[in-house]
Amino acid sequence: YPSPDALLAPITAATGAPAAPLDAAHAAADPRERAGLYVEAERRLISSRIVIPIAFGQTQLLVAPRVRDLLYDALGGPRLAAAWLG
Repeated sequence: YPSPDALLAPITAATGAPAAPLDAAHAAADPRERAGLYVEAERRLISSRIVIPIAFGQTQLLVAPRVRDLLYDALGGPRLAAAWLG
């Protein structure tokens, strides 16, 4: 993830956890302070027994140049229903 916020914000919103730690991280100008606040937000989620995924499987898919409209879902899986050959 490019930022811890990309993982922590959706989990925080989906679980109803307090958003204050993330709000503080968003407002921090100092990168070290911001990183520390993200760690604190993660610790609070873990202490409340919310599971945080730390790894995802890798999928490789070779697609011919003539394949059109091949879409991927949020987890990177191909959605072949709309795909067609051009």
